[in-house]
Amino acid sequence: MSAMVRRPVIIFSLALIAAPAPVLALGGSNETSLASSDSLSAPVCSTSVAPQHVRCFARAKLQSPYGPRVQAATANGAGGYGPSDLQGAYGIATGGGRGQTVAVVDVADDPNAEADLNVYRANYGLGACTTGNGCFRKVNSGGSANAGWATEISLDLDMVSASCPNCSILLVEVPQDSTGSASVQAIIQGVTLAIQLGAGEVSLSLGSSEFTGETFEDSQLSHAGVTITVASGDSGYGTSYPASSPNVIAVGGTALHRSSNTRGWTETAWSGTGSGCSAFEAKPAWQSDGGCGNRTDNDIAVVGDPQTGVSVYDSYQSGGWGVVGGTSAGAPLMAGIVAVSGAAVGNDAHSLYGGAANDVVAGSNGSCSPAYLCTAGPGYDGPTGVGTPTAALLPHAPPPTGGYWLVASDGGIFPFGNAGGYGSTGGQHLNQPIVGMARTPSAHGYWLVASDGGIFPFGDAGGYGSTGNVRLNQPIVGMAPSSDGGGYWLVASDGGIFPFGDAHGYGSTGNIHLNKPIVGMAATPDGGGYWLVASDGGIFPFGNAGGYGSTGNVRLNKPIVGMAATPDGAGYWLVASDGGIFPFGDAGGYGSTGNVRLNQPIVGMAASKDGHGYWLVASDGGIFPFGDSGGWGSTGNMRLNQPINGMAPTP
Repeated sequence: MSAMVRRPVIIFSLALIAAPAPVLALGGSNETSLASSDSLSAPVCSTSVAPQHVRCFARAKLQSPYGPRVQAATANGAGGYGPSDLQGAYGIATGGGRGQTVAVVDVADDPNAEADLNVYRANYGLGACTTGNGCFRKVNSGGSANAGWATEISLDLDMVSASCPNCSILLVEVPQDSTGSASVQAIIQGVTLAIQLGAGEVSLSLGSSEFTGETFEDSQLSHAGVTITVASGDSGYGTSYPASSPNVIAVGGTALHRSSNTRGWTETAWSGTGSGCSAFEAKPAWQSDGGCGNRTDNDIAVVGDPQTGVSVYDSYQSGGWGVVGGTSAGAPLMAGIVAVSGAAVGNDAHSLYGGAANDVVAGSNGSCSPAYLCTAGPGYDGPTGVGTPTAALLPHAPPPTGGYWLVASDGGIFPFGNAGGYGSTGGQHLNQPIVGMARTPSAHGYWLVASDGGIFPFGDAGGYGSTGNVRLNQPIVGMAPSSDGGGYWLVASDGGIFPFGDAHGYGSTGNIHLNKPIVGMAATPDGGGYWLVASDGGIFPFGNAGGYGSTGNVRLNKPIVGMAATPDGAGYWLVASDGGIFPFGDAGGYGSTGNVRLNQPIVGMAASKDGHGYWLVASDGGIFPFGDSGGWGSTGNMRLNQPINGMAPTP
């Protein structure tokens, strides 16, 4: 499920960067400079940027005070934490994430990004993530190579991989200006582009000083169903934007050490993490700390201290393996944690408050009043927010009831929910592509139908199917059981209908001139007929369906790719390839998948076991709820054959 969803987009110009203004170090009246006190790490990007421009928040560990970076030929030689360390420290269960795309938005260009990412993944046994296998995509909008940002990009890609090995990764590179930076507005345009390209989580390991007018940018960071994680800074106490926006998760940093305690780890607030009380952003309803009348940073924290940093592989004007920290490590790590959990976190941090976090009770990043804004203590505090992640922190989606089989165009069959194990068509050589699947009358097996009309058994269907001497119209696009359960009808894209098993005789739509292509077929509530649905939403009768169907004045998304009966049997839902859901008959109103951002194209729809909802299945195997089906579906760690083009419930 690692293939990345690609769809037509309107490409924003990311070169809308104002002429360089006088430069300044990131900071503000409530910020403490870390540069003079931390001689054992150094920022990887320039710290002097124009107003309302960003810099990265990654810091490299040094071999000696003010000396060269730690560099090594191997990850073990570098000495930073690897994926298994981070997964153990934060209770990350890495089985999920398939079908999820995590984006990182950075500045300039890392020419070696994909190659370096795969050195990291190969070293830790995470599996390849390449353009070729659809796992990785890079969108460079005119940025030129920059060694500092290359280290930041390597860190970001490696941390997403560490927390969500099954996720697809999208790298959006925003062009830099003459200072090696980019404007806040250019970064926000990059975020918008990433979401248009299918990202469900976006990581920003960067920021600018807060500025008058930043609240006007906040609406562009609010995207239904999309979580944006933002690093809070690497210079000690003080706030930055967009971490201060109430529409993101502000991520602070800790020093992470192994321990003999039950958890196996202990943490203190890192002296370099950003935190504080926003100068401009209003207090969100889900924050209740009393010492700041505005938005308080942070919401959560993960490892950030370069002295307890993570291993990163970066070969662009660098020595390969190194150790990097900063809250830049936390933003992509947290984005991956959200993605791998399948949690419905949404477009702000509200779901983190009240959850089960590791409470960090020691450490400080400066001097302030009230003290909790810069000093860790029991409960909520500025440097570490609610604490650090645990396996129980995020609101995981409930597992689906019952089970389903997904069928790929090459005949591969895979379980979802409680279907149990892998399916197999044995040693049969299947005609391809497979286009549909229907249960046998005994409910103990299934028939697969190919586009040329070939029919093959799965499970206890028994033997090969045959349409006898019937010469079929092609391609076949669907299959539905006859009303007596003794046979099946195959429907071709031109509306031709043909029997299989005991369906007997030819089907006919009479003198009706059909819209084409036909894409699906569903039985009428009384079982006496069928409706054929065309890709433009046209609905036509077969058998005793009676009259023409109509979706009334509804303007449909197109193409329509499937049809499913409502629980009461009085109507049907049509599903479009973009996930749009529309009523026919007595289905009533429009359907909606809420704030779920769907993988596309959607290729099928099946009712949930309790009859109160439906699952939509995408061609990459992503599964999404509609109605009361509840939560996200997941096929776990399976790598699916693609494209998926159908779904059928287990007996």
